Amino acid sequence: MCGLRLEHYGVLAASGSAGQLSNAIEPWDGALPDVPTGHARVLMLTPSGPRFGQGPYEALSRDAAAGAFLAGAAGVLQIVVRLAT
Repeated sequence: MCGLRLEHYGVLAASGSAGQLSNAIEPWDGALPDVPTGHARVLMLTPSGPRFGQGPYEALSRDAAAGAFLAGAAGVLQIVVRLAT
């Protein structure tokens, strides 16, 4: 096993919100725009191309799908940092 313990699976399951979110966003073609200060971006790499949404962090974190994605991504990042140190 790669160092994952039982508590990690909840975070990984929460990050499954990417599937729901990517179904609601069309593939993007072209250069990504800059992310303004105070904004966040959710970006998924899918077989049909990158899909993203962005907006004020507070608004994204309140959205059910985007908020779950951000929480899951933060949890996965915490796991990676913990495993690397």
